[in-house]
Amino acid sequence: MSEANPWSVIQLVAERRIEEAQSQGLFDNLPGAGKPLELEDLSHVPEDMRMAYKILRNAGCLPPELEERKEINRLEDIPGLKIRIAGIGGEILARMGAIPQQIAGTDIYPSLEKGTIDAAEWIGPYDDQKLGFNKVAKYYYYPGFWEGGPQISMYINIKQWNALPKEYQTILEDACLYAHAEMQARYDAKNPTALKQLIGSGTQLRPFPNDVMAAAYKAAHELYDETAAKNPKFKKIYDQWRKFRDDQLQWFAVAENRFDNFMQAARSAAAKSAKQ
Repeated sequence: MSEANPWSVIQLVAERRIEEAQSQGLFDNLPGAGKPLELEDLSHVPEDMRMAYKILRNAGCLPPELEERKEINRLEDIPGLKIRIAGIGGEILARMGAIPQQIAGTDIYPSLEKGTIDAAEWIGPYDDQKLGFNKVAKYYYYPGFWEGGPQISMYINIKQWNALPKEYQTILEDACLYAHAEMQARYDAKNPTALKQLIGSGTQLRPFPNDVMAAAYKAAHELYDETAAKNPKFKKIYDQWRKFRDDQLQWFAVAENRFDNFMQAARSAAAKSAKQ
């Protein structure tokens, strides 16, 4: 007997829900029905200039106010920076003097384009390229210390979970595990190519300066410790997570870092040798 693909179970449930919504007329008379989909907001550009504006923007010619945006060269460049970032990452940057902005993903591009915000954090090269952020923000910083990578989380009411038959619980657990691992694997496969394409189109890749990273590290652990001191549930998770993180850092220093550093040096040496 062949095993069912957990991902197909999720697709089947989603398709069934969509069909039910269609049959109930929930998709009828939605705003903009029957009209072309408007993917960008050009309301701030005079109508007679929009074609020229789009041609220049797509050619990489940014408005002067965007071209004048400076790099983050030191910690002193963070205070006053209006950045789209949410959650604990936003709290950490706020402690460093930045001004976090809560903006929906669909509003990031026009907010950058209009200068409403100075910077934004999103997911990674593959998604950033698809959304065209490089057209309105040419500096691209790493690492995203506030979010090592995206993950899929599914939250279920504990009473509803306990009411499910054991086989349904197993199906959900397997489907969530599959979807999470599949997503991360796809990003690992697609991000390198997307990053090369971003750099090839003029995006300037920059590491965060060490003093910025050090200040973020200090602010983050101050926030964690303060939260743990007044939130027992957070403390229980944080204490276990911190020990696990420290163990993993030691392990990866042996298992990955030495090899990664060697391979980078070997590749660079081979490239130089090939040019001679």
